[in-house]
Amino acid sequence: MIFASSTFLVVFLPSAILALLIFPPRFRSLILLVFSLVFYAYGEIRYGLIMVFSIFLDYTCGIMIESSKSELKRKAWLACSIMGNLGLLGWFKYSGYLAGMINDLLQTSFPIPQIILPLGISFFTFQTMSYSIDVYRKDVKAERNLIDFAAYVSMFPQLIAGPIVRYSDISVELKNPQDLRPRLEKGFNIFILGLGSKVLLANALAAAIAPIEALSLINTSRILWIIQTLYFGFQLYFDFAGYSLMAIGLGYMFGFSFPQNFNHPYISTSVSEFFRRWHMTLGDWFRSYLYIPLGGSRVSLKRLVANLLVVWFITGLWHGADHQFVVWGLWLGLWVILEKLWLHKINLPTWFRHSFTLLIIFISWSIFNAPSLSDWSQRFIQASWLSPLQVEGLLLRGGLGLLVLSIVFSGPWISTFFKGLPLRLQSIVYTLIFGLSVASLIHGSLNPFLYFRF
Repeated sequence: MIFASSTFLVVFLPSAILALLIFPPRFRSLILLVFSLVFYAYGEIRYGLIMVFSIFLDYTCGIMIESSKSELKRKAWLACSIMGNLGLLGWFKYSGYLAGMINDLLQTSFPIPQIILPLGISFFTFQTMSYSIDVYRKDVKAERNLIDFAAYVSMFPQLIAGPIVRYSDISVELKNPQDLRPRLEKGFNIFILGLGSKVLLANALAAAIAPIEALSLINTSRILWIIQTLYFGFQLYFDFAGYSLMAIGLGYMFGFSFPQNFNHPYISTSVSEFFRRWHMTLGDWFRSYLYIPLGGSRVSLKRLVANLLVVWFITGLWHGADHQFVVWGLWLGLWVILEKLWLHKINLPTWFRHSFTLLIIFISWSIFNAPSLSDWSQRFIQASWLSPLQVEGLLLRGGLGLLVLSIVFSGPWISTFFKGLPLRLQSIVYTLIFGLSVASLIHGSLNPFLYFRF
């Protein structure tokens, strides 16, 4: 089940809100847990036990870390949590990738496991690991209430694709549930903005890309590839940022303040700034639990470069078990290193830094979106500039208006303008966005969700 679906909007969400309003606040964690398990089981019932295992693992490890007197035992329980979560992630996401690499390197024929990736496993394993690490660091107290902890891990608004919520972000709100009625309108308005981003922009961009993706490699060209990458870069943004907004809006409706996950990344003037604005909770996770423990920037130059390469290598690998994701991460890591060491010293006009940053980012999206690294290299090296079908102009003209809208709506100026409108007019706009989004879903338009792949 995804948020941008008639089942969720017409059946699931109203039922969840009604249950939360009817039952006393002390039952909120239990109600959220029940609805979250139903939400996950709707499409992945056979993998529900994986999340249950993760819940019990980190619930137990958190208590044992806090109650152990010996530092050795504390570290052992922390290691149990980390290895358990990484073991799950490694088996389901990377076992096939590793088997393929071994076969390629050693010319062997080990069977490659055909494993379906459980929804949200990249997110909830990182979330539960952060809890165990925070308990070990004594940043939070271990949660003794299993229902509260299970509700935190499985909470359906952010279960599938984040934001990655730390326990400290919502622990107070879990223990002291607020009256939901004053929060429903604001939370639903945030949800509507996310729904509109996903359905009206990301889905429209997906439809524009579809004819290009349907072409065989021999019928594509570099110009088509550039057009596809432009569309994809904005599709990915509105798809994922829209989902994050919907999650944040739902969280607010249910009494929780989830952290911001996107902050207009396409206005950035450096790659470092871009990833401080893009998928912010993931960047914060890697900074807090990997980069800083490695020594951060307060180390020698060689160690700094090594730390950044490690972080970006793992960032790429986190997004997908294939070579192009590793190359994508290292490509971005290279530019972050260059910016930290030299580029920040060069005084360049803002427009140039912005344009150059976008060039680097969209090159990275071409790698990220490639079916494989070999496919990417073939398009880059062997493709002609124009395709035999000569469809470049038609596709560009058909999607040019959409591309302009995407550029406009990806910046902060629209939200600034919108906040200046009278409240009555804002309500009309929210209603219009919601109506158009629902109509589009009922019409059965293309409705993919890109981050289900990761």
